[in-house]
Amino acid sequence: MEIIAKVSLKGMKKQINRTIKFSDKLSMQQFCEDIIVSMNGECKHLYQLIYNDEYGYLGPDCKVQEPAIEEMMERKTLECLNLKVNDKLLLDYDFRNEWEFDIEIISVTDTQCIKDFEVISGHGCGIIEDIWGVRELKDVPEMTEQMKNFFARTIPGYNGYDIKNFDKDKINLKIDEYLLKYKQKNKHRRYEMNVSLECFKKEIQRKIVVDCDVKLDTFCRLIIYSMRGDMSHGYGLKIGKEYVDEDDIECRDLNFLDLKVNKRLKLIYDWGDDWVFEISVRKILDGYGDKRFKVIKGKGYGIIDDCGGVYELAKIFDGKNKEWGKYDINDFDLDEINKIIDLQF
Repeated sequence: MEIIAKVSLKGMKKQINRTIKFSDKLSMQQFCEDIIVSMNGECKHLYQLIYNDEYGYLGPDCKVQEPAIEEMMERKTLECLNLKVNDKLLLDYDFRNEWEFDIEIISVTDTQCIKDFEVISGHGCGIIEDIWGVRELKDVPEMTEQMKNFFARTIPGYNGYDIKNFDKDKINLKIDEYLLKYKQKNKHRRYEMNVSLECFKKEIQRKIVVDCDVKLDTFCRLIIYSMRGDMSHGYGLKIGKEYVDEDDIECRDLNFLDLKVNKRLKLIYDWGDDWVFEISVRKILDGYGDKRFKVIKGKGYGIIDDCGGVYELAKIFDGKNKEWGKYDINDFDLDEINKIIDLQF
């Protein structure tokens, strides 16, 4: 479907607007970022897309606060909105500076789009990143030379900004260039990884396949579950000697790590027993898998929570510590492990 919409910057509707043509096959993420770029933005802040003032779709790294009226936009296309003439959307970009773009659907046809997204007319240069919103943007034409010099020094995008400047060809070229980077960054791929328990590298292993957009928090938890941990303790993820920031683990996905073949990570679980899972990237495959996280091969039972760490675990497997009962180090059932993972995903 080919859709035409009017996009305007709230508070400056007459001065800054775009008429756009796009395909409903677009992902919501690409649609939002194309609009932001068309408005002179750099897509470096959080955003959300609100449909008819009723429902919100949150962009990457956002958090769902109200599940009844919000969800993540990941893997969703505009088709799921079933857009019709007069439908209204609101793209809220940069929650600190609150750039709000009103989007009104003015035409929907069965025509196949030549380009997925295109600006066909408009007015105004667009926004200036980090200038503190519409109020400051309105004041730009009235600024003194002293203020203009200050903004030119402190805000990179300000230098040479002319609020009246609109060049459709330059904007579309900028969108096309961004699209190439977007497709590379968001290319559907999955990682094949080897995971082993430190001090039991040969005996306790898992080979996993995981999609690139799985959240880091989920990734860590599922590895621990695959090793029979019960997630009753904390954990940390290390690259080299540095821990990945806790906020990044909670909000980011595997794309954030920019993984390459042979890249090595360490997942530390339970700083008392100090379980260390060594992770190495073996292959990067195109496309998503049939499951977002899956163990495809393995060896060895796994860990026993609260037993005292790898040295006590060795005693348990050897029958020297009978307090925990009998455990066979060679006890591994692929179907059982994947059932555990499926229950937790």
